[in-house]
Amino acid sequence: YSLVERNTLGLPSTARYYAEANTVAELQLALAFAREKQLPVIPLGGGSNVVLGDFLDALVVHVNLKGKMVLSRDQECVRVRAEAGENWHEFVLWSLYHQAYGLENLSLIPGNVGAAPIQNIGAYGVELTDSFVSLEAMNLESGHVEYFDRESCSFGYRDSVFKREKRDQYIIVAVTLDLDATLKPNLGYGQLGDLLARRLGDQAPSAVDI
Repeated sequence: YSLVERNTLGLPSTARYYAEANTVAELQLALAFAREKQLPVIPLGGGSNVVLGDFLDALVVHVNLKGKMVLSRDQECVRVRAEAGENWHEFVLWSLYHQAYGLENLSLIPGNVGAAPIQNIGAYGVELTDSFVSLEAMNLESGHVEYFDRESCSFGYRDSVFKREKRDQYIIVAVTLDLDATLKPNLGYGQLGDLLARRLGDQAPSAVDI
């Protein structure tokens, strides 16, 4: 299966086997097939920040689980959940539309939601871990979905347990975050505050401005 359209660099790459998982059940079936054939599994999301070899002797699984929802809301907090196949930037825009704030500084980061905790993505003084509650990830060996809270993810600077002890053992299927019910601009990074002040004057910045 050609992966040239599955990576943003457009590299010519071919997978021995390929599956697209649109549901948790489809992902479980794909992993069962890999275990039966004794194949390594390579998960693929948005295809950004990856350099693929010419031939991958493996099962490449396109994790295409979709869905975003507001789980709860009060005067302080909006709890949201997004599945792994959602585009990250589109998820940020969706959160702003639903008046759930805190991800503004992380807009335009390439990739999908499922990759965000692995790298503990960050920009302009904000990291994913600042709003992280939990994630669900499928164990490649058992096919079971397991729960990871913030502590069990062992987040560090652009780092998590999924880059170390749990590397190549799980595929993230969903992420839950606690966002702010009111906008609290984080403008402390570098000259970000000065830049907005020059652009907006005395006008308070909106989430879109940030």
